[in-house]
Amino acid sequence: MKLKQVGKSKFYVCPVGQGTLLGRSHNDNIDEALINKKVNALSYGIDLGMNFIDTGEDYEGGLSEKLLSRVIKNRRKDIFIGSKFKPINNSFKRVIASVEGSLKRMNIDYIDLYQIQWPNPKIHIEETIMAFEKLIQEGKILLYGVGNFSAEQIKEVKQYDNSKKFSAVQTEYDLFNRQIEKDILPFNFKHNLSTIAYMSLGKDNFNEKEKKLLTKLSEKYQKTIRSIVLSWIISHEGVIVLTSSLSQKHTLEN
Repeated sequence: MKLKQVGKSKFYVCPVGQGTLLGRSHNDNIDEALINKKVNALSYGIDLGMNFIDTGEDYEGGLSEKLLSRVIKNRRKDIFIGSKFKPINNSFKRVIASVEGSLKRMNIDYIDLYQIQWPNPKIHIEETIMAFEKLIQEGKILLYGVGNFSAEQIKEVKQYDNSKKFSAVQTEYDLFNRQIEKDILPFNFKHNLSTIAYMSLGKDNFNEKEKKLLTKLSEKYQKTIRSIVLSWIISHEGVIVLTSSLSQKHTLEN
């Protein structure tokens, strides 16, 4: 599969990335068997060339980052890691503390792409970017991005991007939720920002009309609905899609 450049950086990743959520389970329902399934699925994805893995400090209460330490052991340089922090931690001091926590849980020295998970109206974006700039200087993060920002908020981030390491925007995007095509997608393309799409299978909540269309396409192309939707997403220039899997079967399908 053709790799895609992350922003204007030197990094290229498989356009189908891997998420680390354990099936959106609750912390008290996670057992070792489930963790092993996730670790095996992620490892298998890396074997297939899926070198971009996305996680976050609050995923499964930090457990997702911990399990990732098992996946990347002895193969860190082969993997592009994206992580993120909760909006309550968007202040300068809390960003610094958050990255230290993530590095410790994953047992690594740096994060390839560190992201703001959501904007926080109580904390000015300049303060958060200042923390990113410091972490870049220290080598603890290599690139940074934002998540769930409006087009206007993305433009504001560009104003404070002194290091020119602002590289990606993570957002909802799927076949039947295409609002970002109006403003965010064109802006990202113009300014060489990667768009990282999530929820790209519509949370599997397709209505009857949508299911009928997808079934028709599935039969026409002899491919699964999952494959058709993901393929459509990454057909867009500069767009990377995040997937989730607890089995090697679904990882291969992705």
